[in-house]
Amino acid sequence: MGLGLFSSNSKSCSFSGPRLFSSGSVTKSVTCAETGYSPKVSVAPNPNPYNFEIIDIQENDNFLYLVLKYDGCTTYDGYKVLLYYIRDKKEVLKMLSDKNLDPHFLEDLVSPILRAPHNPEGIALIKKIMEKI
Repeated sequence: MGLGLFSSNSKSCSFSGPRLFSSGSVTKSVTCAETGYSPKVSVAPNPNPYNFEIIDIQENDNFLYLVLKYDGCTTYDGYKVLLYYIRDKKEVLKMLSDKNLDPHFLEDLVSPILRAPHNPEGIALIKKIMEKI
């Protein structure tokens, strides 16, 4: 049973603990549509690392840029914009041939080093970082 944090509906969300959105000394009420969170979700937002389509891929000597679309993923319409640091080309090739790409930051060899929103600004930022480093 998950926490059910991700969904985009317009119901009010009630959160316990510290408030993140405030204006001066008055705390602002925030709806689920503004935060992207809701108390209940019927589909898990976490993508299946084996169920994706490669939308865009670029590589240089040190980095691999990917835009992936995870079927069934509810966050960001399933699109993930990722940058991987290539430590070992064999591992990257294995990861791609096995079709096993988890977009989360993990402590293994093939974890992305950067994620960005799937919008023109996020894509441009990752490409610029890839070129400059």
